[in-house]
Amino acid sequence: MIRAFTLIELIIVVAIVGLISGLFLAHYRSGERVSDLQTYTQKIVSILKQAQSWALTGQETNGLRPGYGVYFSDSQTYFLFADLDDNYQYNVPGDAIIQSFTLPSHLTVDNINGGSSPKSFLFQPPLGAFYLNGLLNTSDNTITIKQTALNRTLVIHVQGAAGQIDIR
Repeated sequence: MIRAFTLIELIIVVAIVGLISGLFLAHYRSGERVSDLQTYTQKIVSILKQAQSWALTGQETNGLRPGYGVYFSDSQTYFLFADLDDNYQYNVPGDAIIQSFTLPSHLTVDNINGGSSPKSFLFQPPLGAFYLNGLLNTSDNTITIKQTALNRTLVIHVQGAAGQIDIR
């Protein structure tokens, strides 16, 4: 007598394998989106720290030693800029955009200090004094980055007095 699998047994095995594969793929994509949130939030922190470092070290732009900052123009776009007109915030045409950045469509700058964009975060030489929208700021400031599909957020903290920038 020949032993073999029946058609019903094969269909059940294929269905189980298909279900497990589908669950794995869904979880993988979710993890990929969470990874994007962490990666792009860390990138914003790096750009803020770069602006702070350039202000502290006296980095020159166009023969000047200006303040450096990050300007959030909307929920998707931000710029690293040099404050060439020395007014402690980003404005056109006086300041130089050094580099512009765009978040992927599934990530947004959800709020800044409880409000929305535009906001200028500026570090002024020689001691790295912190200015928010042109005003000296010594308080704790927050930038919330949101992953829209999963409704997850990460919060960047910029401490005006201490100059510490981190993700919490």
